[in-house]
Amino acid sequence: MSAAPRKIAILGGGTGALAAAFELSSLPDWKERLEITVYQIGWRLGGKGASGRNREHYNRIEEHGIHLWLGYYENAFGVMRACYAENARPLTAPLATWSEAFKPYNCHVMEDPSPDGMDFWPVEFSPPAGDPGDGKVASHWEVLVSAVEGMLGMFRCAAATPRTASPSQFFKGLERFLCGLFEASVLEVGELMLEEIDRLIRTEGKDGLHSRVWRDHLVGRFDAFLHWLWRLMEKCIDRSAPARRLWLLMDFGIANLRGYLADDVLHRGFSSLDDIDYRAWLRSHGASEITLHSQAVNWAYNFMLHDRSTLSAGVMLQVMSRATLTCKGAIYWKLQAGMGDVVFAPLYEVLKKRGVRFQFFHRVRNLALAEDGQSVDAIQLGRQATVRSGEYQPLFSVRGLPCWPSAPLYEQLVEGETLRANGINLESWWTPWQDVEEITLRRGTDFDDVVLGISLGAVPGICSEIIARKPAWKAMVDNVATTATQSFQVWTYPDAAGLGYPAWRLPAAVTLTSAEPINSWADMSDILLKEEWPTDASPNQVGY
Repeated sequence: MSAAPRKIAILGGGTGALAAAFELSSLPDWKERLEITVYQIGWRLGGKGASGRNREHYNRIEEHGIHLWLGYYENAFGVMRACYAENARPLTAPLATWSEAFKPYNCHVMEDPSPDGMDFWPVEFSPPAGDPGDGKVASHWEVLVSAVEGMLGMFRCAAATPRTASPSQFFKGLERFLCGLFEASVLEVGELMLEEIDRLIRTEGKDGLHSRVWRDHLVGRFDAFLHWLWRLMEKCIDRSAPARRLWLLMDFGIANLRGYLADDVLHRGFSSLDDIDYRAWLRSHGASEITLHSQAVNWAYNFMLHDRSTLSAGVMLQVMSRATLTCKGAIYWKLQAGMGDVVFAPLYEVLKKRGVRFQFFHRVRNLALAEDGQSVDAIQLGRQATVRSGEYQPLFSVRGLPCWPSAPLYEQLVEGETLRANGINLESWWTPWQDVEEITLRRGTDFDDVVLGISLGAVPGICSEIIARKPAWKAMVDNVATTATQSFQVWTYPDAAGLGYPAWRLPAAVTLTSAEPINSWADMSDILLKEEWPTDASPNQVGY
């Protein structure tokens, strides 16, 4: 007789929880081995990535911020490519394939303060061709080669020396400006210095990274180039935006490379830098004060949704190198509808077809430990609402696309009208709504294993027993902070040009602004066609 399947309770329905459900249910013969149930507060999946359709306002998409995927999200794209293939929507259906749901996008715009006011700095990336999610990740040496290639391309682009037949267009707006300021023979010195660094890396190959002598030699070459470039450009930086931007990019890139080599990150790991702030780490490796307080470094902090106080150098170096040097096809992949529509609806459909169970409107109250303190003995839940008949069906169709609503489908709930009339938000930790039932799941009967997919902010409230017994958990909640974010969307009749956006000629750009606290903006007007506005009230632009 075969053993009974192990019962897996997955708490939460965000990306981590659903990735666990997807991978567990991808195992061979998993149905004979496992029973998987996802317990989710409220009416939808997605966590911070959830989005909803407002049924009272033309099924407009309501997000929790700007959601773009980067071309180095190897695991995420791997899951989505497998998910879309398995879901096999008819090709006549909207967003039937992953390549319809995600579109490549390579422009980032930064506000750049100047003596004449605010300028806009478009950064256009040219990552290698390919599709993310194929499982191939560049090695440390390959990333180092790409970084030096990028810097050499930027310098050639700016200098456009006679020796350079076809300068890289890695960054728009830098091309050929240096040749108007300096003699070609002077510029060739810098190009030769970078070419020598490139030759050294390729000659030594991967083995060079393991030699301290070679790394120190390479650091010295970077220092010599940067010293030469500063002496050449020092007097131009204050009066020339292209000169300032080139200096920022070269100084910023070399400080990261210099620190990577000098601190032996290959052997010590990125985590060896986690006890130092990223800006302080850049300063220790020679970054100028101009660079440290530039939009380039501010972008790094904003990119991580951070409050600019401190940010782990190890985390940021790893993210920065992956984001700028290992993306495939595009630096950004733009979702062609809401995050919920593109990511979490297909995941839900596939997991349901596989046999994963979902219990919506189940709020986790407490994880109770066994007497020995070594395992979770009980999961205490509150059931928030009563489904009228059978199982809650969370999705509805908008222009043929399965979507999550921005509020529960009240017609399916016994308490639906009361919830609607009182404006109850069942996703809020502070909701005044009282659960309609208390439920306790017991280990050995209702579950055997627990996957805690609920984010860190809620852990102190639901894991107090674990925190009291486990010093590592206490250290985690005491020392790992969360950052509150805020966002809004604006639908307007004028488009970006009509609103006066100076950079409206650029592609539908993501813009990093100098303002706080709202410091990022994206034109998402291309997804208006996925909403259901009447012809006499259709907006022409939506900004996130």
